[in-house]
Amino acid sequence: VSTQSISTYPNPANGMIYLSWEGVEASPESYYVRICDLSGKCVVEKKLAAQGAQLDVSQLAKGIYQIMVEAGEYRQVSRVLILD
Repeated sequence: VSTQSISTYPNPANGMIYLSWEGVEASPESYYVRICDLSGKCVVEKKLAAQGAQLDVSQLAKGIYQIMVEAGEYRQVSRVLILD
């Protein structure tokens, strides 16, 4: 049984967000992340170099954001609260 999961932490966050995943198979050039506000406006779009990332969110306004991660055919959406 293969388990695919992407973890986003800490939540809430106020400076850095860390992404890590297990069981997600994709070529290194196919990892992407988007952070969008609740109106749907993407405020961060980034290609990731490896199966894990650290994202600086200190410039984002306080609020709730959706984090969309794509890795090959795998997609996951989660929410994170950004604090001041």
